[in-house]
Amino acid sequence: MPHSRTDNSTHGVLLMSLAAFLWVLHDTISKWVVDDYSIYQVLLLRTIFSLLPIAIVLRREGGMIRLRSSKVWICLGRGCLAVACFMLFLAALPLMPLTDIFAIVMSAPLLISALSALLLKEAVGFRRWIAVLIGFSAVLVMVRPGGQIDRTAALLVMGSVITYALAMILTRRLGTTESAGAMTFYTALVFLAVGLIAAPFTWIPPTPIGLLLMAATGLLAGSAQYCLTEAFRIAPPSVVAPFEYTSLVWAMLFGFLVWGDVPTKLVLASAAVIIASGIYVLHDEKTIKRRNRASPVSFPPGS
Repeated sequence: MPHSRTDNSTHGVLLMSLAAFLWVLHDTISKWVVDDYSIYQVLLLRTIFSLLPIAIVLRREGGMIRLRSSKVWICLGRGCLAVACFMLFLAALPLMPLTDIFAIVMSAPLLISALSALLLKEAVGFRRWIAVLIGFSAVLVMVRPGGQIDRTAALLVMGSVITYALAMILTRRLGTTESAGAMTFYTALVFLAVGLIAAPFTWIPPTPIGLLLMAATGLLAGSAQYCLTEAFRIAPPSVVAPFEYTSLVWAMLFGFLVWGDVPTKLVLASAAVIIASGIYVLHDEKTIKRRNRASPVSFPPGS
């Protein structure tokens, strides 16, 4: 069923900012529970509890009729990318501080901007490509040989970033016909299938506190996934993606309050370069839009 995609940048930015906070809170709890339970068990129980906010969203969007689609397999493919992203991220959580992880995750908006040009044919000028390259160079500085960041964990996070960026590009493409609730639902189906297949082999009976924490991750994930999907559906990726940088602030706060983690100067400096590159990308996007609106359409003489 067609679902009109708009370019409501303001609404998209607000949704992205909320999603960033919810995801960091979700990741903080996940980092806690993966010390005691397998990633498959966390994935399964999280998904089960995430179905509640997803069901609420679907009802608001018109009910189960919103799930009718000729692109179900593409939606499920998007779900596979999301599962890969989540599992790679969970695998990295026990290996490095939350702030360090999110310093690398901050490269996602830059990758999304690059992929928007390559896959969605959105306008990305030479200066924006330079900003993207500078941002990725900062990531390489953080994970350089002999650096303080665990390279195995860094590779896991980068794999998560790549699959996430591809999923968000696909979200933007599907946004012309699919609702955010439908895309979130099909993603949850893939999560549920993977969890049901793998979790029984690593199952540990959860304590009441463990079950409560995993339930919280599910409710947070369902809500955050909807906000994220809707943000990319209604606004250009190159506009909303940079506002994921607010998650680094939350990651630093939660990392310090829960584990006493204090980021190194190198991580902070690299993160600052990455964020500055992303802000420039956003500025360049707005400049191009203003220029396009101000420039009248002209026709060659004699046409």
